[in-house]
Amino acid sequence: MVSSRYRAYRDFMAPRGGGLSLEGWFRFYRQEKRSESPNQTGGVVSGCSATGEAVVQNVLTNPAGFLTILKEQLDARRPA
Repeated sequence: MVSSRYRAYRDFMAPRGGGLSLEGWFRFYRQEKRSESPNQTGGVVSGCSATGEAVVQNVLTNPAGFLTILKEQLDARRPA
């Protein structure tokens, strides 16, 4: 989902000068998520917490690792 957001942003910005690099965009993405949960230690839960299916959408516990995986995913989807 995050990679599709970045691709949509990149595609939208391409004819307008290119926009932010992935690293710059990811900093903005983290700020956005942080605003939803200041400490990134919890936040709005979706799903049913009673059944253990709860998902916390706005917690990034390892941003550097997440960015590495995001880069790999974008590279894998890049047309050859």
